[in-house]
Amino acid sequence: MNHPLTSPLSTPLTAQPVSPAGSSRTFSVMALPLGYEAQHVFQSRGGSVLLPAGQRVTPRFLWMLQQSQIGFVELTDLEAGFLAERGVNTSARPPRVPAPQGARTDAARTIERDLVKPHALSVVRAGPPFKDRFRDLRGQPYDEETRTSLSEHDARSERQLRDIFASMKETPEQGASDPIDVGPFGEIILGYMDHLRADADLVHASALIGDRQDYLVRHSLQLATLAMGIASEIGYDARNVMLVGLAGLLHDVGMLQVPPEVRGADRQLTDDEFDLVTRHVEHTAAILARAHGLPHVVRLAAYQVHERRNGKGYPSGCHGGQIHPYSQILGVADTYLALVTGRPHQLPVLPYRALETMLDLTRDGAFEPKLVQALLRVLSLFPLGSDVLLSNQAVARVVRSNGIDYTLPIVVLTHGPDGEVLMDGPQIDLTQERSLQVIQAVAPALLSGETDERRENGAV
Repeated sequence: MNHPLTSPLSTPLTAQPVSPAGSSRTFSVMALPLGYEAQHVFQSRGGSVLLPAGQRVTPRFLWMLQQSQIGFVELTDLEAGFLAERGVNTSARPPRVPAPQGARTDAARTIERDLVKPHALSVVRAGPPFKDRFRDLRGQPYDEETRTSLSEHDARSERQLRDIFASMKETPEQGASDPIDVGPFGEIILGYMDHLRADADLVHASALIGDRQDYLVRHSLQLATLAMGIASEIGYDARNVMLVGLAGLLHDVGMLQVPPEVRGADRQLTDDEFDLVTRHVEHTAAILARAHGLPHVVRLAAYQVHERRNGKGYPSGCHGGQIHPYSQILGVADTYLALVTGRPHQLPVLPYRALETMLDLTRDGAFEPKLVQALLRVLSLFPLGSDVLLSNQAVARVVRSNGIDYTLPIVVLTHGPDGEVLMDGPQIDLTQERSLQVIQAVAPALLSGETDERRENGAV
């Protein structure tokens, strides 16, 4: 039986040019959902047919586009609207490159003289790996008591962080001279460290649930927990893991100084607005200077989160060893989360597609390979919470990672081979069931409405 998500590509990429009815728009192939059936013809910018109407987007089709160095397709407005109805970002475009190092502000230069010291760019490990304290729960379902405890800590942390952020202002008339108590931030991080020890997979699966109504607060918590997971995976001790978490929690406080209509815009930003956003790192450094007792390295790490090893980051275009290791961890986590949870002005992509993008960026030199490998071990190649098609044509939800076996996660069946919805499907460890393997990721929009209802009810 041919599964509807795996229809083969039957038409070559070199067909004759055609003119689709109506106007068209350019669309990034990175946002095309696997399994999507074209309602109208997909064309290259030169007008050649890439995918005829009625054919589906398959891994082979995307691979052929990549091999042909085709990054964009032309879609009719009708097709783009059809995709938008399914939650696909039809306005995706390549990210802007921030201003070069020579264009940074005087404020940035002053901050860097204060923060960036050669001796401050190293990590001293003074204890056993924090991960040694993690419970090995492979093959076990999530414990309801642990899930409830984590949910309560999440809610409490969100309320606490929301209140603190509301009081953190930079301008004198808004209380810039008031010191900031770092104690509550430490309590939040230590609480998540307790839950990482209890069930790291559960923490990371929960962290990937976004909240567009309070993006800044939720993203700060997400980044802190995922970055701590990566830091633990590469062998950091408890103190270093805690400092990474603190930097992640505080890295975006400068966004509070960006006008709400800009940071919350549900559209592509103008170049001037984008410049305002990139300057939030300067505001972050200024605000954190008021946090008495905050280790210098946390302020430095928060300031450098958006730097990249290949020099394509901001605010200074630093390279490699000029970027603190904490910041490099946070940069990996921040980029991945931006892809899978989206931004106020950008819809999310499938987790599997996000990891492919991370690997591409690593090949381009943006990230340290060992950090992206650690991200893979934390989440698996098909990340926690994502839906996958198995080789027996069943659909499953990824519930646990399997360490270095990141192509073989632990899953729970949600649909049988014939498409029937399974309300209480079995859990399968793919390292033990070698007859099964993951074929591809599945876009949630391609699953039935019954599955959406089960998600809302917490059944999957």
